[in-house]
Amino acid sequence: MITKLKKVMSSFEEKYGSLIVFAVFKMDEFVDRWSLVVSSNSIDKITSEKEREERFDYLFDLLTKELSEEESASIGRIGFFNTENYLIKELRNNYKVDVTDTEKKIMNVKINGNTVSEGFILKAI
Repeated sequence: MITKLKKVMSSFEEKYGSLIVFAVFKMDEFVDRWSLVVSSNSIDKITSEKEREERFDYLFDLLTKELSEEESASIGRIGFFNTENYLIKELRNNYKVDVTDTEKKIMNVKINGNTVSEGFILKAI
């Protein structure tokens, strides 16, 4: 699934510009489902709910096309976060991953008060 998510990340960046953070976590009460965390400077500049929905729909379509039904169903939530969000800041400060790096796998850690049972950080710059 991680290889497929990298393709999704790349396609999203082609349309909307470079991402700051792209990661998936099994966290808190969603230990059996993935939470997708996305942040970028362009997300910071969203001025309307319509813009947010367009980006969300585009990302959702990419996920649906790239992932199998089972993989898609394993994603419980998708969050677009401002680059100044505490979770994003902590990921950027403590888990640097550029596209040239291999993703970082984390297990049983607390990030900004959230318990992450398993996670993959594909990008955090």
